[in-house]
Amino acid sequence: MIEILVVSFFSGLYTSCWGAYKDSPYEGWKTHVFPRSILFSLFFAIFFSIPYFRVNLKTFSMFEVFFFIMGIERSFSEVYKGCFRWWKKENTEIFLIPQHLTILGKKIPSITSACLGMISIIGMLVCFRAPWYISSLPSFLITSVLTGLVIAAFGSNKDAPFEGFSKYKFFRSAIVLGVCFPSFYFLNQKSEIQVAVLTTMFGGLERFLIEFYKSYIQKSRPGKFKDRNPSLKGTDLLI
Repeated sequence: MIEILVVSFFSGLYTSCWGAYKDSPYEGWKTHVFPRSILFSLFFAIFFSIPYFRVNLKTFSMFEVFFFIMGIERSFSEVYKGCFRWWKKENTEIFLIPQHLTILGKKIPSITSACLGMISIIGMLVCFRAPWYISSLPSFLITSVLTGLVIAAFGSNKDAPFEGFSKYKFFRSAIVLGVCFPSFYFLNQKSEIQVAVLTTMFGGLERFLIEFYKSYIQKSRPGKFKDRNPSLKGTDLLI
């Protein structure tokens, strides 16, 4: 369990560092936000050791644990940010894309978004109880591509109404995971793996690869901000 907690800590730390690296120049350094991904990651490492929702992470390599934790942390963080931060007033001066839940560009009322958030959380947890297992190479490929398409669909719903629809961006996640799926297949070719667990791993891998490319190689500016040039406009958010 100690190894799993250590890997989960570094998974969350990586997420926190990349978030700070890409966002701080535009909205300022936020001390209270930085450890959120670390705490979420450690929480889920412990949560999934509970018998009822048990995911036996000890049977997976630390490589797989790293991306499973990243995937589940990213999923729940997006639900939290979109559905449960109704109390937080959004700074519309710096954001092009609303950070609260929208459907086809229309903001969802707080109560409705909170209800949808609870449904999403329950749905994700129920999936981990579903006895769906796969083991073949084609099933891994199909799962990877479908995971990428689901991520793309949610991303398009959030971003496209405000920055336009891009065919390249929409299929990017599916293509990346379709190419990289063997990294998990060859680690599990001797046993079955639960679909929900594998999907979560693919989600973490997709976020890692896409954000790494955009942030550190392409060095593109986050599309959610109106002002594409770093400035001190976000310093009022500093704590």
